[in-house]
Order: sequence, then C-alpha cells, then structure tokens
Amino acid sequence: MARNRRSNRLPLHLPFFEDIETSHGVVRLEPETDGSYTVIIDGMESSHIHPDPEHLVFEYMRWIASVITATYPRESALNIAHLGGGAASLPRALAHHFPTSRNSVVELDAKLISLVREWVDLPAAPRVAIREGDAFTVLPTLRTARFDIVIRDVFSNSRTPLPMRSLEAAREQRRILKEDGMFLANIAMDRDQRELADEIITLREAFGDIELIAEPSALKKRRRSNCIAIYTPGGLSDAARRAIRTDAVTVRTLDEKTVDRLASGGSIVELGSGAGAATVGH
Repeated sequence: MARNRRSNRLPLHLPFFEDIETSHGVVRLEPETDGSYTVIIDGMESSHIHPDPEHLVFEYMRWIASVITATYPRESALNIAHLGGGAASLPRALAHHFPTSRNSVVELDAKLISLVREWVDLPAAPRVAIREGDAFTVLPTLRTARFDIVIRDVFSNSRTPLPMRSLEAAREQRRILKEDGMFLANIAMDRDQRELADEIITLREAFGDIELIAEPSALKKRRRSNCIAIYTPGGLSDAARRAIRTDAVTVRTLDEKTVDRLASGGSIVELGSGAGAATVGH
C-alpha cells in the first residue's frame, strides 16, 4: 500500500523558543536544522517531530516502532493503545506506517492535547484519537481484550508515576490486551537499577514471561537510560530481534539469564488503599 505523503509537511509559523503554559506544566518548541523540532516539557525533551512521520529521533521510540513494524504487516488494521502521549510522535509514526490502524492515546494534559493538534500534522480520529485523562484511572474504563498492542509511556518528569508501575495497572493493561497481543513499556533505568528490578517482578506477575531491550553500556551502570519491557505470546520473532540489532545505537534483546539477574532483589509493587500509596517489599 502506498504511503500517504500528505503528512510530510510541518505546520508553519510555530511559536519557537516561547514558554507556553499547559494544564500541568510548560512546553517549549526548539527548531532543528533539518526542518524538525524538539518538544520540551518542563525542561525535559519529551518528543521530536520530523517532516517524515516515521523518522524517530528518540531511541526508545525507534526500538518500540522497530519491534512493531517487524512483527506486523503494513496492511494490518491494528488497534493500538498509547498510555501517555506527549506530542504524539509515536502514534503519528505508527499511524503512518499502518494506514488502517487506530491509535487511541491517553494524555493527562488537556491544554497540551489542544496545542499538539494545532502544531503537529496528526491524522484525524480514529487513526489518531487523543483522550484527556490520567492513564491509571482511564484503564478500568477500557473494554477487555480491545487492543492488539498496548504501549505504556507514562512519565512525570523523569519517572513513571508509581500507580502506573503497580501490579494493579499491569493487570489492567493485560486485561485490555487481546490474547495474542503485544505489550510494551518504556522504563527509565537508573544507575542502581532498583526500580527496574521492581518493574520486572511486577510485570512478570501480570504477564508471565517478558523480554527486555536495553543498551549494554547502561547495563554496566555507566549512565541512565531507557529500556523496553515486552510481552508477546511465544516471545519476539527473529525478524523483530534483527530489527533491534540494526538500530544506530548498540542495543540488544536480553537473554533470560540477564533479565533474571536484573530482577534480583526486586519486589511486586502493589497499591495501598489510596492511589498514591503503595507497598514494595524492599
């Protein structure tokens, strides 16, 4: 199927270098030399918008997209949930690659949603539909076994909020995923890898076997990085593993022994009586 070239033009006269208040923070656009621009939220790079929707600069987004595009044919009519939206770089890329897909985005910041629709050349709903809401509270309202793919990319500053790292959230994400579906979670991997251990143990409790994509240098605790946790029945395909190995960054799918080592000392994260309370068995 031919690609839709209409989305290869960025809107003109964007408000570059202005600090713009949103519902939950401040957003700023900074142009790059290739016609793209970076979206900065509360001082942190959040998204990158390129004239080519499938050109993803952020490494973790490339890894997620590589796994998905290597697994599913372009003509697949996928129903994809994006928990966390930002400027919708990834929904935009997947909507372009899979023209008959439906990308349902949950984003907390209502003003940001409005600005993104103004600034970014997003396909109209249902190809990309953005819903305002807190991902943790929206999850129970979503239909069981609705989605072929669920992507968790929820961050507050540099961390995933605790409720979205909980067993309750993991079980809800498993519930809305089809039996043969794929779950991917963007995880911030700190140098001490303690939260990563909890994430692995918690996700295993809800999904069973999971796989990790990570940089070898990050595993050696040289720097903070992102890694991707993936669940798919039967594990990743050879094509998906090859796609990951060809990324510009040296990144690998980890073997089970390495994942077990990273999980060592981790505990299941469970919420207490309130959404802000949790028990972690450290």
